[in-house]
Amino acid sequence: MYNDRNITRLILNFRISNRHNYIYLNNRKCGCTTIKSLLYENERFHETGMVDEVGLPPEIANTPFENTLESIVADKRYFYFSMVRNPYTRVLSGYLNKIENTTARNRVKSEFLKRYNLSSDARVTFDQFVDLICATKPSGLNLHWRPQHLILGYSILPPSYVGYLERFSIDMPEILNVIFPNAQLSNRVSKNAKNAREKLKHYFNREIEGKIRDYFAKDFRVLGYSDRLSEVEFIEPSHINRRNLNKRTEFRRHQLDKWRKQIPEKFRTRSEE
Repeated sequence: MYNDRNITRLILNFRISNRHNYIYLNNRKCGCTTIKSLLYENERFHETGMVDEVGLPPEIANTPFENTLESIVADKRYFYFSMVRNPYTRVLSGYLNKIENTTARNRVKSEFLKRYNLSSDARVTFDQFVDLICATKPSGLNLHWRPQHLILGYSILPPSYVGYLERFSIDMPEILNVIFPNAQLSNRVSKNAKNAREKLKHYFNREIEGKIRDYFAKDFRVLGYSDRLSEVEFIEPSHINRRNLNKRTEFRRHQLDKWRKQIPEKFRTRSEE
């Protein structure tokens, strides 16, 4: 079952382009900044003819993307896609980037410390971090480590194509070539996680592996990943996780009207990152 809160969360994660008829479902810690940068650069190329790696503006208002209910055009055929990542490496990436990183303060870390009644200068170890998130209701977790099957909205409107970060150099060009004629494939496409296996060895032990395996069991099953840490690079897409480059998603007018009645008004017409 889904409710107005689930629909609101889903749409706020949309990155909609009506110019090129696609919706990217923004899934944090799965190459999302790189993906949005590639989409943005290709949007610029097809508008200006310029090939450059300009990076992504920090505010969604300064990008070609929209993420409001009113941005969705009824009966328009969208290529609707997202990207996923092995739960083991995604949780570790979220911890390293948002919690352990001491080079700069960030809102995610501040909210995390406040939520779990920790001091503002507390140093949270990885095993402590895992214990805290595994004791929290999945839907209440921060988007950077919330279970991906919840983010992808499988009970509401699953993407027609889901790529794998582990196959980024293969899957992302396929996505870009579906959306853009003569897609520009910059060096960003070859991006891979650096020293991923070494980091896993450093931060994981059997106890931590077991906790993440149990807590994210549905992600492993739905997304087609092995739940063994030793098989972290193994992928076998399940029948639930769709990978159809030819499918297009249409939002019927009656469906959008129904959502308008369910979604709080403040989320219908404004964009949030």
